[in-house]
Amino acid sequence: DLPINFKCIDTVGNRASYLTRVFYELFYLPVLIKRGGYDVVFIPNGQLYGVKINGVKYVSMFRNMLPFSSEHISRFGFKKRLRYRILNWVTRMTFVRSDSVIFISEYARSIIRSIMPSIDNKSTVIYHGVTFPDYANDQQLISYKKIDDIKLLYVSIYNNYKHQIELVRALARLREVLGVCPTLWLIGYDHLPYAESLKAEVSQSGMTDKVLLLGGMGHEHQVGYYKESDGLIFASSIENCPNILLEKMVAAKPIMCSSCGPMPEVIGENKYMFNPLD
Repeated sequence: DLPINFKCIDTVGNRASYLTRVFYELFYLPVLIKRGGYDVVFIPNGQLYGVKINGVKYVSMFRNMLPFSSEHISRFGFKKRLRYRILNWVTRMTFVRSDSVIFISEYARSIIRSIMPSIDNKSTVIYHGVTFPDYANDQQLISYKKIDDIKLLYVSIYNNYKHQIELVRALARLREVLGVCPTLWLIGYDHLPYAESLKAEVSQSGMTDKVLLLGGMGHEHQVGYYKESDGLIFASSIENCPNILLEKMVAAKPIMCSSCGPMPEVIGENKYMFNPLD
């Protein structure tokens, strides 16, 4: 019921280098905060580099699980591993300095709790909402189809912890056993080296006719694929509170979902859960 006015301070932008962002937040952002006379500073990326201004409350949010998983970090090259190690330290120090911390899943809070047992004293869990178009009410009931005619959709960035390659191998194995398999549509930004490995796997496994790499696209273009698909897949092995899984739930179609945390917490009862590493 309090009259709260929000003001966004523009930062250097997503295209700026990491060092540029650190320099900006160390030396320039604290000046803007002090001059603006703010009561609360919200840090949605969970990384506070600059000094804290006296009399101002700092609220941070935990969104990125990767820096806290040694198993997943080990799959990247040296530069990425170093970056995630730095982010791990910065995030932990941010939580220490924050007055309050927001988690977007209980699973994520349990990970930080194992490192910082006192985090419960100043944290809460607030789940994400969904802004994806709701077209569940206007879709036709899914009719039974032959396996070869089924279309499966997986929307997520092409990356090793998203396990698109394991999906391609699973489909190839299914085709080897049954002689047929569903078609798999993969939508996701492909700027990482993993995309080249994924393309090679599709080619080498002889699945170019059944696995379509559609690349990245905005929500407005994804909706058509959601409507045309018969089932949805989410195969990530590490998440915080996955927006994409929430979008799939809005689509009201069968979802084959990773059994790794926090997916069971987010999706609830779902008999189509699997180990994405297998």
